[in-house]
Amino acid sequence: MSGSGRRGRRCGAPPCEDRIMEPKSEGKFLSLRQRVRHKVKSLTLRSPRGWLVVEFILLAVLAAFLVSRLPLRNLPEYAVGDTARMETRNITPVELIVIDPERTERLRQEEAQRIPPVFLYDQSLEREVDTNLRSGFEQTRQEFLGALEATFKRRQLSARETTSSRFRQFVLSLQTRKTPVPVTMMLAQTWAQGEPGKDIQTRLSSKLGSIMRLYIRSDDPPVAETPQVVRLLPLMDQDVSLSPEMLEQRGRTVDWGSIFILTDARLELRKSLTPEELPYSDFLTGLVKVNVLYDEELTHQIRSQRTDQITATTRYAPRQLIVERGETITPRLKAALDQLRAQTVGKPSGLRLAGLFIISLVLFFALWRFAHRTRVYSLSPVKVFSLAGFAVVFQLAVSRVGVEVADIIGYRFFGDIDSPLAYQYAIPFATAALLTVLLLESRIAVCVGLLVSLFTVLLTEEAGLSLYAAVSGLIGVYGVGRYQQRGAITRVGIMISVGNA
Repeated sequence: MSGSGRRGRRCGAPPCEDRIMEPKSEGKFLSLRQRVRHKVKSLTLRSPRGWLVVEFILLAVLAAFLVSRLPLRNLPEYAVGDTARMETRNITPVELIVIDPERTERLRQEEAQRIPPVFLYDQSLEREVDTNLRSGFEQTRQEFLGALEATFKRRQLSARETTSSRFRQFVLSLQTRKTPVPVTMMLAQTWAQGEPGKDIQTRLSSKLGSIMRLYIRSDDPPVAETPQVVRLLPLMDQDVSLSPEMLEQRGRTVDWGSIFILTDARLELRKSLTPEELPYSDFLTGLVKVNVLYDEELTHQIRSQRTDQITATTRYAPRQLIVERGETITPRLKAALDQLRAQTVGKPSGLRLAGLFIISLVLFFALWRFAHRTRVYSLSPVKVFSLAGFAVVFQLAVSRVGVEVADIIGYRFFGDIDSPLAYQYAIPFATAALLTVLLLESRIAVCVGLLVSLFTVLLTEEAGLSLYAAVSGLIGVYGVGRYQQRGAITRVGIMISVGNA
């Protein structure tokens, strides 16, 4: 017979609605993408096992989310100086090692003060000062000879002429002028007779050089503190690039007291002059220069290298309150809250959440295998597993809310006096087992109770609470009696309380 009602039927073949038709393709073979899509579609839409897989994934996702301790609300962002609100979100679920910025900076500053400051010793100034000395003498000598020629019409006199009153009058008039080097009578006679006066220059250069070989700094303190010792880096060229490595190679440590201030160095030079050299004291002391200079940048580099590894940390134990209600946010508290935000937002969403999902799949698969081998009235294994699985998820939701409430009670109302862990023992961990034994039967309820205890240790990270949940479930299962008995729930509640106590 030909008719629309028989289309798609073959002899001995099941009805078309019970068959999964293979999709057609223009080519001889289906592409990999088409085959995967067809398998997923047939698995999820036509096969009961497909719905079972979806249920597995849904239960595992819900369980992993509930035990992952993902924050139910985002941690608020505080700025330094804000007032903290007392919330359970200010409680760390994990151990935190937080760097305290204020203490760290204080420790680094204290340690930096123990590191000697760095000064640069410019040795080239000794040659520069000696050059200035000889240039001053030469310039004064040329001016003297010019004035001598203008007065006596020649640039050289005899020894007798240099002792005349006219020459003395000439020298006195010349001394009233401003010249680089004071013109004494002895120096004028030497120059007038055609001699360069090297002897006096050599004596003065030697005494000036001995002073310039000292460590001389400015009169004003270059650093706020008074160090015991300093690090001195000798320089030969001012254009050389400086580095901490150069200081380690060529630097020397000297006592702070061995460095002269400029005034004392000039005073030492005056004391070294003979009576006939004293007229040159002002000229010589004016040539003395500071040859030791404080290098703030190099000091900062050295101190930073040695103090950057110093950190002051504060440890927060799991479930410890970070900031109390009404407390002002300090840099230390802000660093702790920022690290808590990074821990609670980033950590569970990564490998931890994936691991919890896999563990949940394994546990629910064990529940499915047990439900598949247990006959409960006329219910199919899929329905038994569904009831038991969602009972477990419901219990995890109750436990998660209970943990949040315990934190609120433990910290908001009692502060640091009591631990939230004590209030977590008030969570009704036997809820799922009781529901299962009332709706199904005791063997499935025992399995549910054991699963709840395993999930409890993942949620709270407390083995004691896990054992507490297992005991609660077992007492609830074997104490409820028959469902039809009046007052069974009340009796079981009392038995659970006594057993847990």
